[in-house]
Amino acid sequence: MDIAINASALSKKSKTGVEWYTFLLLKNLHQIWRNDDPEVVLFSPKVDDSILKIFDKNNWRFKFIKPGPLWTQKKLCSVLNRAKPKLLFSPSYTAPKFLNKNIKTVTVVHGLENEYFPEAQPIWEIIKERLVFRPAVEQSDRLIAVSEHTAEDLAKFYRINQQKIKVVKSGPGSFDDHEAKILLKNNFEKSDRKIEFIFLGGHLERKNFNLALQIFNLISEKTNIPLKMTAIGRIGKKTAETKEILEKLGSRVEILGYVEESKKRELLKSAHFLLYPSFYEGFGFPVLEAQLNNVIPVVLQAENFREIGGKNILDLIDTRTKQLNISIILELVKSTTKRETFTKIGRTNAEKYSWQKCAEETRKVLIKNF
Repeated sequence: MDIAINASALSKKSKTGVEWYTFLLLKNLHQIWRNDDPEVVLFSPKVDDSILKIFDKNNWRFKFIKPGPLWTQKKLCSVLNRAKPKLLFSPSYTAPKFLNKNIKTVTVVHGLENEYFPEAQPIWEIIKERLVFRPAVEQSDRLIAVSEHTAEDLAKFYRINQQKIKVVKSGPGSFDDHEAKILLKNNFEKSDRKIEFIFLGGHLERKNFNLALQIFNLISEKTNIPLKMTAIGRIGKKTAETKEILEKLGSRVEILGYVEESKKRELLKSAHFLLYPSFYEGFGFPVLEAQLNNVIPVVLQAENFREIGGKNILDLIDTRTKQLNISIILELVKSTTKRETFTKIGRTNAEKYSWQKCAEETRKVLIKNF
């Protein structure tokens, strides 16, 4: 066996950012893999037949391991220590802590949010980060960071030598390259009668649903234009203020929880603004997904997203006063022309991202470290 890949994310029925990254990266990596490249074995719990059909090259195969608690750290580790591949690639989860030291490792790091907001993490997540994640990252032979600021965080918090890190930016979110090109060609029209906001987040505190709702409420109070907000993801705990605002806004806010990818895409096509006041993201798929769909991203602190999102991101915090500022959003709510100008900038930015390019850069790292 030459290269082992922890492909357990492929077995997940419901995909979030990390699962989409793993699926689309490996799909494109498989497509560009050459016949004379090393053999690849994908380790995972059982996957759907639709996944099996994608990975059909002679030098790619699956090895299934029964699911169970601590799958990577126990079951996968045990199998790898017996099989002794030359290299383990971990695109979504870090390498097992007790992996045989003769097995080289390449690990993708998606972000270090725990270092910024440890108080927002349950105690078991903090323990896992300190005892498993950090040691595995430090011990990896090579690290792939999904952004420059993730690479900087690795140096800042873990004191990783920058020579050990290769920045390889992801593709355009959950859209493969073909789908992205279709979206960029079709400049579909959106309603001027109702301005729609979408929140893509979930229950994690750093995703900041409570603040997103407060912002939508402020905008609603300052315009007579009909507005709608749709929230996708498990929202989790709501503050007393949030509950009061929800009651006040009534049907203008719809909380859907987890939705299928097709539904998410349908909502993105009709939306005008993405409310995304997350405290921290290693990359930020929703920003690119919004730009592909003519949706203007609204973020909490633009410097955290400017690297990925370019110049059409709206910053909720005024850089001069450091106060919340929604005036630019209100201008865009009222002006179709100004919105179109912003969305064109976003589409130009999204064109730069490609899963094939991500796969090609990743392949170079794997072959070089093999």
